[in-house]
Amino acid sequence: MANLIAVMGMSGGGKSTSMLKNDEFNIKGLDPKETFVINVSGKPLPGRGSMKLYSLDKTPNDGGNHIILKDPHKIAQTITYVDQSRKDIKNLIVDDAGYIMGFDVMDNINTKGFDKWTGLAANFMKVINAAKSARMDLNVIFTFHTEMGKDEKLKIKTAGAMIDNTIYLDGLFTIILEAAIRKEGEVIKFGFLTRTNGNSTCKSPAGMFSEEFIPNDLGFVLDEVESYYNGE
Repeated sequence: MANLIAVMGMSGGGKSTSMLKNDEFNIKGLDPKETFVINVSGKPLPGRGSMKLYSLDKTPNDGGNHIILKDPHKIAQTITYVDQSRKDIKNLIVDDAGYIMGFDVMDNINTKGFDKWTGLAANFMKVINAAKSARMDLNVIFTFHTEMGKDEKLKIKTAGAMIDNTIYLDGLFTIILEAAIRKEGEVIKFGFLTRTNGNSTCKSPAGMFSEEFIPNDLGFVLDEVESYYNGE
């Protein structure tokens, strides 16, 4: 079973940039040679040189590390392909994963009734199940936007209450990091919250992270996850 991690936050909160090395902000990031990005929204990855590091020139079959996909069935198939046929890949990012549901809704806009929503939930679960069944040495990271839930807690944004009534998305992840911005004097710091203060669904296993607020650096995050599960 792969390590599943969710990173949730507002637009511009530092979710996508956390995968990219940045010496100026001391961000380790992820090694592009070991990382594959499924780009759901189709936006350029936000980082200097990102188009070279994560080029769209090659397909996954030809050793590529970046693909734009919105169809949940194709995304699930690609996750399975990377899992089984790309042993060089250790990290798989599904960036802007919430749009899988959003685009699916728009593609089925003329379909009516409850079955539509259960079908949309089932489509997204194909993606989740493909990730959950991947090999143990593959880290699968989903990034999502956030919204306020009925209980007034910040949570992963979905396509609506009908989806929430079918699957509780936040409950499918053991680790949910919340992208957060703090101001220390005149300095703005981007980071991840590792545990909730009661106002959100962010969480991590007890003792995995020593601090409540950590750098928005997926390289650092995965080092801590590896140490927690496989260290002494």
